[in-house]
Amino acid sequence: MESFTEEWASYLKNEYVAARRFGGSGDLGIDIAGFCSDKGFEAVWDNYQCKRYGHPLRPGDIWVKLARLFITHILANIPLHESIFLFALRE
Repeated sequence: MESFTEEWASYLKNEYVAARRFGGSGDLGIDIAGFCSDKGFEAVWDNYQCKRYGHPLRPGDIWVKLARLFITHILANIPLHESIFLFALRE
């Protein structure tokens, strides 16, 4: 999963003003942030989540992830993203 996320972040650098790889514990639910301006989180940005599941993706997987993202962003005082992209690989 890590190599996939690294490669995707590298690709996104061509699609945005900047793309930053987070990931790991404490990443606030952001694996990759694609920034549409040099203002970073203060302007429009997109959130990329890369997950691995041992089963086919279920609606419950997505709802739990989205709830965590919203709560975390509110508590950390980070403006919400414009779009979220969820990449789910199956083991």
